[in-house]
Amino acid sequence: MPDFTPHRQNYIRKELLMKNFKISLQIAIRAGGLLFAARIVLLLLTAVSAYIPIFVWREVINHIQDGGVGTLFDIIGLIVVYGILLFVNKLILVADKIVEFYYEDRITKYLDDLLVNQVADAKISLFDDAKLGNALSNSFRVLFSFRMITTTCFILLKNVVLLGIAFVLLTSLNWLLIFPVVLFTLPTIILNNKINKNEYELGKHESEYTRVEEYINDLFYGESRKEILIFDICDLLMTKKRNAWQKFYKYKKGHHTKNILFDLTSGVFVAIIEAIIYLYSVGKILAKKLLIGDMVYYVQVIAQFTSALSELMDNISYFRIQAQQIGDVFSFTEMSLEKEETGSIMIDRIYTIEFKNVTFKYPSNEKVVLDDCSFVIDAREKNAFVGLNGSGKTTIVSLILKLYTPDSGKIMINGIDLNNLDLINYRKKLSIMFQNATRYSMTALENIILSDIYSPVTDERVQFACKMSQTDDIIKEWDKGLDTSLTNRFDSEGKELSGGQWQRFSLARAFYRTTDLVLLDEPSASLDPLAEYRIFKDFYNLLKNSGAIMISHRLSNITMADKIFVLSKGKIVEQGTHDMLLKRNGIYSELYTIQASKYDDTDQ
Repeated sequence: MPDFTPHRQNYIRKELLMKNFKISLQIAIRAGGLLFAARIVLLLLTAVSAYIPIFVWREVINHIQDGGVGTLFDIIGLIVVYGILLFVNKLILVADKIVEFYYEDRITKYLDDLLVNQVADAKISLFDDAKLGNALSNSFRVLFSFRMITTTCFILLKNVVLLGIAFVLLTSLNWLLIFPVVLFTLPTIILNNKINKNEYELGKHESEYTRVEEYINDLFYGESRKEILIFDICDLLMTKKRNAWQKFYKYKKGHHTKNILFDLTSGVFVAIIEAIIYLYSVGKILAKKLLIGDMVYYVQVIAQFTSALSELMDNISYFRIQAQQIGDVFSFTEMSLEKEETGSIMIDRIYTIEFKNVTFKYPSNEKVVLDDCSFVIDAREKNAFVGLNGSGKTTIVSLILKLYTPDSGKIMINGIDLNNLDLINYRKKLSIMFQNATRYSMTALENIILSDIYSPVTDERVQFACKMSQTDDIIKEWDKGLDTSLTNRFDSEGKELSGGQWQRFSLARAFYRTTDLVLLDEPSASLDPLAEYRIFKDFYNLLKNSGAIMISHRLSNITMADKIFVLSKGKIVEQGTHDMLLKRNGIYSELYTIQASKYDDTDQ
């Protein structure tokens, strides 16, 4: 039976902490290279240089107290040395800042590339798993933590060096001082550790409250504010937000009270250490065994000691939190993600697409979407798929694009198994407009040409795409035309578009790409009737050199298709031209009649 005792859990946490630290160190060295070594050297120089001016100043004060022949020249020389040392110390700090800037930038880029490369060619089907999606999202969220943990590690090392030097210098006053310094430092470390644990627990609870707060704020600032106003639920939402805050505040108050007490107690122990050093130094001065410069020197050393100790405790707290967060990143990068599989056969053009007894269900769902589905498409013709929601129309498009692989059966392209085709070569023969238009915060021109960025941009292709998608009507109203930014995310003069306008630009992207086959998934879902009419009026005539596969709930858009496939319960149940299917009096005829009657009723 697993051991879940507090002692065992604490051991596991420490083991995980050390594992994350080791991996962080390996990545820091691998990504940083010479910059890592430079940071270590500069860190040690910074720590040592903090004490040298203190030592020189002690000698200045002692020379003043001693007097004697040549004292003035010695003092002037020491002051000059002191000034030079301060300047050198400043140079070291500036150099450290410069190296830190480039180092952190390199670390961030290294990790960002690591995560992107991990998912760049991963199978789309993997992202149907919510756990993977959350892991990826969380990994990108805590990238900042990894950059910070490397900085924290450097600071921790610097604090340890500062403490070590201060400890040696203090014990040089009298080695017996080791005992009181250690005796009263240990409680300080224990108390600060308790403070750190409380802060960490508080942070976890704060994130729970923050999620509630951000969610409710999003409701007020987003489109849902209309419903909030109409349904008069403002008070209800504010009450939920207030209750979440009160619950968190109660928890926060208790932890802060404890931390204040721990901090005060810790301060008492630090004060005792300082008092012991001060009293011992004063006694030595009175006994004329110590000069005033020596006392000033040890006072400054003890100040460095307490400052380094306090900073060390704070950074240990940050380190613990950051180390736990970056564990998510390491877990994700260590995942063995299934990559997209590709064959090696190249094709010049897509002539036919055949589904042979294809059965498919999504990885995250047990429901069978396509069930022993078979049909043949002439890719040079204009084809359409219709059916009720959930019948498998969009799934067919996803399988043709090879975003997913059938559970059984085969997809044949020109009589060749799709799995044997070179995936990059095959996809270049396709253009796609997905149901949910992607909104790129770029210029209008960039939004259009993104579908074929490796070919030269020509006015003819851009104008054709704009005409086919009816975006030319939108663009001509803008002063900057195609150079107009879409969204004001990066440009205050950018245009915010409606859902229908975004769908037109998505259509423009699909039409800009010169391909054998255009796939349109609900191309008119967000279009107004006039825009829809204009787009599809010449669709079949203008798209002469390419075949098309269109999915649409609006059957009026597909009446001119060369072949219409009717899906029901994951199978093709009817296929033929519009006229043929109407005469058959089947599912298509029923759907078309229902839609036509709605328009007739509206006209009446």
